[in-house]
Amino acid sequence: MFRDGVRIFGMLILMLASGSRGQAQIPSILIQPDIRVFTVLGALRAAGFDEGSLLLHPAGLPIAREFRNPPTDLKARLKNFYDSHRRGKDPQEELTKYISLAFVIDGPPDFKPLLAPGQMPPDASSVAGLTSLLGEFYAKARVESVWSRYKHLHDRAVLDYRPLINRMIMTTEGYLRLRSGVYRGRQLVLVPDYLVPPNTFNARTYQSSYYFLFSPSKSPKISEIRHQFLHFLLDPFAARYPLPVEQRKVLTEIMAVGSEHPESAGHGVQEMVTESLIKAVEMRLDRLPQEEAEVSLNAAVGSGALLCPHFFSALQTFEKEFEGFQLYYRKLLSDLDIAAVWKAREAALSSRPRETAPVNRLTEVERLIRQARSSLGSDQLVRAAELFNLVLDRHDSRNGEALYGLGIVAVSRGDKDGARDYFGRTVASESCPDSVKVWAYIYLGRLFDLDDDREEAILQYRAAVALGDDTRGAQSVARSGLLEPFQPK
Repeated sequence: MFRDGVRIFGMLILMLASGSRGQAQIPSILIQPDIRVFTVLGALRAAGFDEGSLLLHPAGLPIAREFRNPPTDLKARLKNFYDSHRRGKDPQEELTKYISLAFVIDGPPDFKPLLAPGQMPPDASSVAGLTSLLGEFYAKARVESVWSRYKHLHDRAVLDYRPLINRMIMTTEGYLRLRSGVYRGRQLVLVPDYLVPPNTFNARTYQSSYYFLFSPSKSPKISEIRHQFLHFLLDPFAARYPLPVEQRKVLTEIMAVGSEHPESAGHGVQEMVTESLIKAVEMRLDRLPQEEAEVSLNAAVGSGALLCPHFFSALQTFEKEFEGFQLYYRKLLSDLDIAAVWKAREAALSSRPRETAPVNRLTEVERLIRQARSSLGSDQLVRAAELFNLVLDRHDSRNGEALYGLGIVAVSRGDKDGARDYFGRTVASESCPDSVKVWAYIYLGRLFDLDDDREEAILQYRAAVALGDDTRGAQSVARSGLLEPFQPK
């Protein structure tokens, strides 16, 4: 599937079980970096992408610096292309379409599209013109040399993630009672890369190829990888065993209710069925308590996974049987109650305006944050970390105040890498108030100063000044950081 430009640094042990013994087996699940992704991300860095607004894993910073100064003329053309194709202010959204492009082009030296213009995903097609510059960038920025020089980092990521992913695969397949033979010639490729921001995940599916790009982190988010793995396992079932026409018609009507684009609802029934099943399997695997399961089921229906309650209940029966999922799948849909689906959808829609659950949850989050801050102020670092992590694990994995608090805990413990990771995630949090974010930028600037990386430090202080918030004299501190490097007393 990959061309010569893609180096395989590691692969999982799972192989296709089908085929005769005389045939060479094709790896079905791989974990490996991808030089196409690496080159595209390097070109974006050369073009000035994000300029510090999306922080990198500490291991990715020296890699990004390698691509800052290609030949002046090439840098100008890359920057012109990037600026002329920006459609919004969110760097994460801009990044996504370039990642999509990376997975539908050939490797070096040409980086030609593998698909005709009309067959390309729309987001990739919108930036396909970058391919005309990638070959030149690959040669003049010496991408192959940089790729080889940092090979050990990707090797380490593969070694760190492989046992975790293998365990996840064994647990998931064991629950579903599936054998690897159900892959039927398809591939799932897990791609670690340090040039994407921490906790960034991009899943792509092109025909029989599934990709999942992620940035390695100190706290691996295996649940996101599991979600793509479940798509890899379960997508074929809805296509192979479609619902009866009448049921599809009614479900289309239900999906159209409350939808911003009711005319397109009919095209997504198959996808909705699979997403509902995946969410239900995740809840069963996570063994959620009954109260949490009910909240999650209501949220799933509200998000459009209409059949999640049905599958959640049906899977409880499946767990008591001995039949494998491949044979049992049709039974899961045999007693589908459309009236119950209607009722669940109406309940989810009617609960939207009141927003009672979010208000209650927000109150709980605020209580935990206050307790954590109190513990932090009393120098009870272990207790503070437990409470901040409780907010992330149970309520909001991107809560900026909790991430900032964990950054402060890491600073107190002398863990610079951990602090940089948490403060980087803080400034990337959409819900984080400016009063917290401004100090996260300042702490990042100080951490870079301590590492003698003045250029990166200045970017962080500038971001704090640009934010404009002056909580606890932040603006004066940030401007002082611009004038001279931070020196701890």
